[in-house]
Amino acid sequence: MRRTKEEAEKTRIAILASGRGSNLQALIDARSEGRLPVELVGVFSDRPTAMALERARAAGIPAQAIRPRDFASREAFEEKLWLASRNLPHVE
Repeated sequence: MRRTKEEAEKTRIAILASGRGSNLQALIDARSEGRLPVELVGVFSDRPTAMALERARAAGIPAQAIRPRDFASREAFEEKLWLASRNLPHVE
C-alpha cells in the first residue's frame, strides 16, 4: 500500500504497556482528534491479559504480548521485542 506524503511525515510510534492502557487511550484519542500527528503502529505488553492490548486492537493497532519469562535470557527477550517492532506494518 502506498502512503500519502502526510502519512510518510508522521512519526511512527510503538508503545510498551503493562496495565490498563489509560495513557495509550489518551494517545489514541489525541491522534483520532488530530491533536497528535503520529502513526501508532503497535502495542506490546509483557502481560497477555493487559487491557492496553484490548484498547489497541479496538483502535485497529496491532497488539502483541511478549513475556520475558518465555525466553532463556533478557537478551533473547529484547531481541524478540526488537524484531517484532521492526516488522510492524504501516497502519492508518
